Amino acid sequence: MRALRLVCYKRAVSLVVIENGEVQLGGRPIFRDLSLRVGEGDRFGIIGPNGSGKTTLLRILAGEQSLNGGTLQARRGVSTGYLPQDIDLAGGKTLIEFVLTSVPGRQEQAERLAESQAELERRQQAGEDPASETMMALAGRIADAQERLDHYDRDFSEFQAMRILAGLGFEDGDFGRDVRELSGGWKMRGVLAGLLFQRPDVLLLDEPTNHLDMPSVAWLSEFLKRYDRAFLLISHDREFLNEQVSRVISFEPEGVRVAQGNLEEYARWRAEQAAVLEARAKHIARERERLERFVERFRAQANKARAVQSRVKQLEKMEDPEPLLLERRVMAFSFPPVGRTVRDMLKVRGLRKAFGERILFSGLDLTLRRGDKIGIIGPNGAGKTTLLRMLAGEAAASAGSVDVGAGVTIGYYAQHHADTLDPGRTAYEEVAAVDPAATETRIRSILGAFVISGDDVNKRVGVLSGGERARVALAKLLASPGEVLLLDEPTNHLDMESSESLAESLASWDGALIVVSHNRSLIRRVANTIWNVEAGAVEHYPGTLDEYLDSLRRRWREERAHGEGAPRGERAPSAGAAAPAPGGGDPGRGRRGSKDEERAKKRRDADRRQRRAQRVAPVERRVRELEQTITALEAAHEQHTSALADPDVYDDPPRRDGLMADLAQTQRDLDAANEAWEAAYAELEEAQAALDAEDAAATPGRVGGRS
Repeated sequence: MRALRLVCYKRAVSLVVIENGEVQLGGRPIFRDLSLRVGEGDRFGIIGPNGSGKTTLLRILAGEQSLNGGTLQARRGVSTGYLPQDIDLAGGKTLIEFVLTSVPGRQEQAERLAESQAELERRQQAGEDPASETMMALAGRIADAQERLDHYDRDFSEFQAMRILAGLGFEDGDFGRDVRELSGGWKMRGVLAGLLFQRPDVLLLDEPTNHLDMPSVAWLSEFLKRYDRAFLLISHDREFLNEQVSRVISFEPEGVRVAQGNLEEYARWRAEQAAVLEARAKHIARERERLERFVERFRAQANKARAVQSRVKQLEKMEDPEPLLLERRVMAFSFPPVGRTVRDMLKVRGLRKAFGERILFSGLDLTLRRGDKIGIIGPNGAGKTTLLRMLAGEAAASAGSVDVGAGVTIGYYAQHHADTLDPGRTAYEEVAAVDPAATETRIRSILGAFVISGDDVNKRVGVLSGGERARVALAKLLASPGEVLLLDEPTNHLDMESSESLAESLASWDGALIVVSHNRSLIRRVANTIWNVEAGAVEHYPGTLDEYLDSLRRRWREERAHGEGAPRGERAPSAGAAAPAPGGGDPGRGRRGSKDEERAKKRRDADRRQRRAQRVAPVERRVRELEQTITALEAAHEQHTSALADPDVYDDPPRRDGLMADLAQTQRDLDAANEAWEAAYAELEEAQAALDAEDAAATPGRVGGRS
C-alpha cells in the first residue's frame, strides 16, 4: 500500500518519525512509502480492515518489529508504552506491585538502593572507618538512589495507581492478588493500568476496550481526553475512537492516508475527494474524446493539418487522470427472514447460579418476546456471559428453568469463539458442517459475504487471524441463524467497518436478539430493551441505551434531591417539644411555662435562621445558580447539535467549524458546570446535616438529628 500525506504538520517537536516505511509479509507488501511524524500531544486514530497493517504499525513504533524498507528515528530519551491485543504475564508480583514497578527505572533504583545499603551494612559490621573514601562514596550513592526513589514516589504515587486500577474495574481486594491468578481479560486491564500509570511520551493502544465493560470504557475515555501526551489508538468502536482523536491514519485500498481531523471529518474529506477525482476524470475523458474526434475528422484535410497537429500535441501532453479512490471490501450480508413464531420465545423462571458459596444470581424471572432486541450491559464479573451461556444451554443453572418456545431454535456466538471452532478444519468445512445440505455455491456465497473468498476459504482455522476467525464464526450463524440469536461481544476482533455492517444487519433482522457488548455504538444501533446485570439482579428497561442512561441520570438527581442526606424542607415539630397543657393543674403556672417555652423556641428559631443564612443559604444560592447555568448550557448544546444536523452546514466550512468549536466549548462548560453542581450539592448536604446536628444537641428532650 502506498502512503499519501494529506496535511502539512505544524512545527511541533517530533518524537518518532517514519520516512518511506515499507513492510512485507511473505513477499506480500503490507504497506509501503509510509511517512509519518508523531509529535508531542498528537492523538492518532488508526482505522482499516483486518490484516491491512494497523497492528503492524504499532509493533514497529513499539520496537517489536522492523521495517523492511525506509527509516524510523525516535528522539533520544522518548518513552513508549505498548498495549497489544494478546497479553502474556508472568506471576510473582501482586497487582499493585506490578503497576508501581512498571515505571521504567524505578525497579533499578530500588535494587541499587538495596545493594548499596547491604554493602554499607557489611562494611560497618567489619569495622570500616565511617569517614573512609569508600564509606563516603557509598553514603553518596544511597542518598542519590533515595532521592531518585522519592521523585518516583512523588510523581508515581500508590494512590494514583489505585485510582487507575479502580477506574478499570478492579476492587480493593484485587490489589494484593498475584497477577498470575488473573484471567486473560483482567491481565490486559492490569497491563493497561501500568501503561496509564507510566504516562509514556508515546502510548500505543491496540483495541484497549476489548475486555472492558461499559463503565470502564467510559472511564478510559475520560482519562484519554485528559491525557496530554501522544498516543496512537486502534479501536473498532467508532464512538470511542471519535471522542479521542484529532488525526487519522487510514489503511485504504490505494494506500495509507494520514489526515488531520477526527473520523467524521476524515469521512467527509474522503467523500469530497472522491467526488472531485471522479469529476476530474470525467472532464479529462470528455476533453480527450473531443480532441480525438477532431483529429479523426480532419486528419485527411490539408487545410486543417496545423490544427490537427496542435490537437495531437495536446493529446500527447494530456496527463492521465488520478486514480479514483477505491472502496474497500467490507462484510455485506443480511440474515434470512424469520417465519411466524410463538410470542414468548424464551422464558426464564426462578433462575439461580452459584459457584460454591458465591451466588451469582438468584430468583431471576425474564422473558424474551418476538421482536425483542435486548442489550445486556453491566460491570465485568456481574455474570453477563454466564447468563447468556445458560440461556444458550451451554452452562447449567443451579436452580430454575430456561424454557425455549415451541418451534424456536437458538443461534449462539461465544465471546471466545475460537473455542467453538475446530482449528483442523478449513473455513469452508466449518460453515458447511452447520448446514450439510447446502451447496458449495451457497457456502462460498456466505463466506464471501464475510470477505472470505477464493483460496482463503480453504485455509485452516488454526492459521486464521483473530478477525478472520470471528468472521467464520459469524458466517456459521448466517448459515443457520434460527429465530433467536445470542451474541457475546460479537464485535471483538472485527474492524470498524465490519462492526458497523454487523450492527446494520442485526438492526434490520426480524428475529429476536440478546447481545452482550461493551460497544456503545452497537447497543445504541440495535437494542430496543436494556438488561442491566449488576449485584445479582437483572434490571429490565423497555427502551434504548440512551433512554436508559437518561433515566439513570434523572433517578440519580431525584435521589440526591429527595433521598437521605438531601436538604430538608419545613420540619414537623420535634418529638420532644412541650405541648400546651390539655387542662388541669395551675393555670398560671401552665401559662408561664408555655410563655417561657415559647420565648425559648423563638430564640432557637431566630438563632437557627441566622446560622442558616450564614452557612446554608449561600450554598443554596450557588446550587440554584449552577442549575440555571446547566439549563442554559443544555439548551445551547441542543441548539448547536440541531444546527449541525443540517446537511447544508457542511457546504459552508467556516460556519461548520465555528459550530463544531462552539459545541465542543459548550460541552466542556456543561461538564464543568455539572461537576461544580455535584460539589456544591455535597457541600449543601454537609452544611444542612451539621445544622440539624446542632439543633438536635440544643433542643431539650430531642434525640438524634432528625425529626
